[in-house]
Amino acid sequence: MRPKIPPLFLFAAFQILGLSLTYHFRLDLKIIIPFVFLTFPILLFRWSQRSGANSILIILISLILGALAMSLQIARVENGILPRLANEKREAQVSGKITSAPKRSGDGSSLEIEVEAVSFDGGFYRTSERTRVEIQGEGLDLKDGERIIFSGKPYRPSEVVGTSFDYRDYLLKRHVATIFLISPQDIIHRESSSGRLETFKRRLIDGSKSALTKEESAVLSGLLFGKRSEIPAKVREDFSDAGVAHVLAVSGLHVGIIGALLFLLFSRFSGRLKHLFAILGVGFYAFLVGPAPSLIRAAVMLILGYIGWYLGREKNSLSAMSLAAILILTFSPLSIFNVGFQLSFLATLGIILISPIIEGFCDTGFKWLDKSLAVTVGAQILVFPLLIKYFKEFFILTPAANLIITPILAPILFLGLIASLLFLISPILAWPVYKVAAILIDLMLALVRLFSSLPGMNISATEPSLWIIILYYLVAMVILELLRRKGAKLNMKKIIYAGLVTLTITISIQVIALHFAPSGPSVTFFDVGQGDSALVLGESGETILIDGGGNYGALSERLRKMRVRKLDLIILSHPHEDHMEGLFGVIDDYEVGLVLDSKKESYSASYLDFLTVVKKRGIEHKDGARGDEILLGEEIKVEVLTPDRDDEEASLNPNDDSMVVMLDLSGMRVLFTGDIEEGGQAEMIRAGLNVKSDVYKVAHHGSADGSLIEFLELVDPKVAVISVGANNRFNHPDKEALLELESLGVDIYRTDRDGDVTVRLSDFAIRVEKGR
Repeated sequence: MRPKIPPLFLFAAFQILGLSLTYHFRLDLKIIIPFVFLTFPILLFRWSQRSGANSILIILISLILGALAMSLQIARVENGILPRLANEKREAQVSGKITSAPKRSGDGSSLEIEVEAVSFDGGFYRTSERTRVEIQGEGLDLKDGERIIFSGKPYRPSEVVGTSFDYRDYLLKRHVATIFLISPQDIIHRESSSGRLETFKRRLIDGSKSALTKEESAVLSGLLFGKRSEIPAKVREDFSDAGVAHVLAVSGLHVGIIGALLFLLFSRFSGRLKHLFAILGVGFYAFLVGPAPSLIRAAVMLILGYIGWYLGREKNSLSAMSLAAILILTFSPLSIFNVGFQLSFLATLGIILISPIIEGFCDTGFKWLDKSLAVTVGAQILVFPLLIKYFKEFFILTPAANLIITPILAPILFLGLIASLLFLISPILAWPVYKVAAILIDLMLALVRLFSSLPGMNISATEPSLWIIILYYLVAMVILELLRRKGAKLNMKKIIYAGLVTLTITISIQVIALHFAPSGPSVTFFDVGQGDSALVLGESGETILIDGGGNYGALSERLRKMRVRKLDLIILSHPHEDHMEGLFGVIDDYEVGLVLDSKKESYSASYLDFLTVVKKRGIEHKDGARGDEILLGEEIKVEVLTPDRDDEEASLNPNDDSMVVMLDLSGMRVLFTGDIEEGGQAEMIRAGLNVKSDVYKVAHHGSADGSLIEFLELVDPKVAVISVGANNRFNHPDKEALLELESLGVDIYRTDRDGDVTVRLSDFAIRVEKGR
């Protein structure tokens, strides 16, 4: 039996439509407010006449309120103090709180600030707005929750970066209208957040560290308190590969379990107190963890459910979910663009509307299994298109992984909650409970690693268009309705048989796709942000990775999609973070034959760590210098052009110590230049080196100091690829550098604009493929 569609659901659906239309067409308050004043009396009159047009009234009111809320939200973001200062190009002193863990990028970091006060022209002004801060330079270890005071000049995004990517729109959806480009010296003051709530949360999190390993403690803190920043990247990746990444994100599942535990704990109290304590406990837990949309949605639904039970009324899950959406979108309209919000509500909607249909024709002989299958599949049916859209990949054993791994979550949360509360009383009492929880955490991690390691289970896909997504939902709804009407039944034998057939076909397709996957000879320049990374594929399966970018997450996604299993050679041009950082994860996860590095010494802590990891993994390491050659198979030759073997001293400019290599790939010459600048390029000219190439990886991300015209004329490439990050703080690529390349008649490709750029040799001709 399908649930009746309540008025609140209709209101929420058309509120979302009003929000979306207002944002897309940028409807101004000057248009919306007169429309409200004109239509509102008509709506009141129609309602007073009770003319049976209630649905139409709900639709109109929700559309108007959605439009009004979105226009007000956009106006608040774009008309704050900082946007006005940006328009006037004035400096200010800003104080605020870091709202998310700072992200490393190249030799700097980026973070978002919840601004609390702004000072300029001798005045001090309280405010509540967000800004993004890009810090150029190392030496800072800022953390989420810290308060900082800094000085600088705010900019509107379009003034900093001029690319096809709409950076202003991206930031607006994050409630940000301005960015600051500062150095560490511009930070005047910093202090740890010492609020009582943060202190209490930190004490609960620290409790597990006394009894568990670092990995176990990080996972428990992530599961129980939403503290994911300390979970190792490899663990997060394993959960994602296994199709159970939602387990690590505190969401409705976690709130539901915590709510049930609280209800159980207070079950001995009278009916009124039992419900009251459960409501207060769920509210406090949601407040403690943080204002994630999925968390708020789940908390509101659960609290409404408790109130309904207390009042003796039947709980209406669809109304509760709709009310949660209405509250979130009324106070934060831009949440509509949050991926977590979209996935959370669609999954809940699938469980409410689709799971009963699926459960109706499941007949495994085990009621709990029917229910579990229905809930898992019902949620997956609605979120599937968005998973493909946002992550370009799906795991075919997601239902099985959820059925096996998710049940372990409840006892982990129960034990973690009890242990955390006991820790406040006595660490000795908490220790044995933590240890039992550790056994279950280790079991969960082992299962996740098992699922993530299964070959052929992750299938890559291209981003579907809006029409494909709509068609998917229409087809899915028609099929489900036909099954419901015919009263079809699926017993255990049919489910197992269908599962095995599906699994066999899928694995076969994956194996065939792997066999016919695009192979060499080719070079793919990855879009890894502001950094360098390129993968070389030989005709016989040889693999070379040249640099690793500044983020392993971006790099690992691409290596998986290209089905890389091993790397014969890794070349590190120079030990700057935007070239080296991603290699740490590569060395951990892949079999590597040889690491080739410049012989120039660097004493940065990161580089010494890199050498330590290479040695620990037992990987052969070689210092490359001019004249060295490496042959892979019969078609690949790597020739090192710099640094000079006889020059032992490090350059005053570390970029000029970059190892430059010429790659001969079945007759196609590709020149990789790292970040070498004009001084290094002039030295190569004096040395009389043959740098003529078909494909040129533009030096130093297309900067002004990496484009010596005499050097470019000698290279004389057909294709030039600039590896550069969108919205980078350095204004790369330089306009003059682009003009110089264009004057030579070179075809120019950029990773910030074109995505991954693949240069392939096909029938002795060079063919270029763009990622977007």
